[in-house]
Amino acid sequence: NKSNAGKSYVIFGKQDNTAINLSAIATGTGGFVINGESANDYSGRAVSSAGDVNGDGLDDLIVGAYSVDPSNKPNAGKSYVIFGKQDNTAINLSAIATGTGGFVINGESADNSSSLSVSSAGDINGDGLDDLIVGAYQADPSGKSDAGKSYVIFGKTDTDAVDLSKLGDESKYTIDYLGDKNANTLTGTTKDEIFVAGAGNDTLTGNGGMDVFNAGVGDDTIIINASNITALEQIGTGNRARVDGGGGIDTLKLKGAGLTLDLTKISDRRIQDIEVIDMTGSGDNTLKLNLDDLLDASTSTNILKVLGNSGDEVIATGFDDSITEKTVDGVTYTVYAHSDANTAANAELWVQKGVTISDTNLPAIAITSNVSQLKTGESTTITFTLSEVSTDFDATDIVVTGGILTDFALKANETKIYTATFTPTLNSVTAGTISVASDKFSDAAGNINVDG
Repeated sequence: NKSNAGKSYVIFGKQDNTAINLSAIATGTGGFVINGESANDYSGRAVSSAGDVNGDGLDDLIVGAYSVDPSNKPNAGKSYVIFGKQDNTAINLSAIATGTGGFVINGESADNSSSLSVSSAGDINGDGLDDLIVGAYQADPSGKSDAGKSYVIFGKTDTDAVDLSKLGDESKYTIDYLGDKNANTLTGTTKDEIFVAGAGNDTLTGNGGMDVFNAGVGDDTIIINASNITALEQIGTGNRARVDGGGGIDTLKLKGAGLTLDLTKISDRRIQDIEVIDMTGSGDNTLKLNLDDLLDASTSTNILKVLGNSGDEVIATGFDDSITEKTVDGVTYTVYAHSDANTAANAELWVQKGVTISDTNLPAIAITSNVSQLKTGESTTITFTLSEVSTDFDATDIVVTGGILTDFALKANETKIYTATFTPTLNSVTAGTISVASDKFSDAAGNINVDG
């Protein structure tokens, strides 16, 4: 009997509103239980999602046990990182302590009560693995009684225990701006700095440098300038600049004029969990992106909203189909879908009406027939499928040999598909051909077609 060892219950998501009994979770129905290691550990007082700490594609958990005595340090506290899994078997923290299915983080000193607060910290060092933050509110840094300490533990793929007393200066960073549960305004300088927001609707302003922004679960705004953009574009292992919006509806806002935020130049995962990009700034700015960039930025929704005015420009490669207009929170957007419907993952780009959107794609055409051969006196339907809507495609753009083309028309209820009837020349001994040369028709942006 491990009195006060503590328990945590992981409850799987579901689509109904029926009540859940934790006694059922304890038996592995609808989730699984995490059992404390020893008596009086009080595990489960603090729990949190940990992100993907080990990079296996599954989200991990962190469970705190603030009364544990690691290495005979009374109440130093211990945190347990539990790797994600796909079954509902119970987890014993005693197994995690041996490196099975996760790893432990041992408190630094007696009576620190580390792990009374634990959380994911996003990817602080930009290595692609999510990091952790562990609080020890009774720690005495530099002789300051109960001033408290926060420890950032980098994500890792092994299960070796982490000892907070042995975190070297070379393996940790200082968090320059740390939020709490309230709506915080965290304003940086021109130096390289780290921002970790709390649970409120926060505003994080970089003011330049190789900054790391980790927003919390609220609806946060992250403000970057030209220097921040340059840092995000730099390539190299020493570059830790990144923007992670976290939960909620998060906005990446440009500060300044004449800025170009070119997402095609920024490495994957450098900007993620962003739902809105505000280009307004203090003048005319430009946003460049393609499908991969949108999917990287808007990790959970595959929808990216762009705010701006008539002087701002969006250059969106492949987003050439304006499918509708939508008004949300008083803002009217033109909604664009990607031309490659098979790989677009229902991605949508919402651009505030009035913002200039530039299409750089050259329209293409595919020509098909409903039969492969014709006999004398027969005819066939020819289908012309354009990659995007054209403003000037017509029958004069089509070259026909060995027959004639009639009844050319836009197919009913379509905007990019045309049909016509091909009838071979009587007694012809040559194959009929139908083609459209380059530079014959254009799209709404004025781009000229490639041949088909």
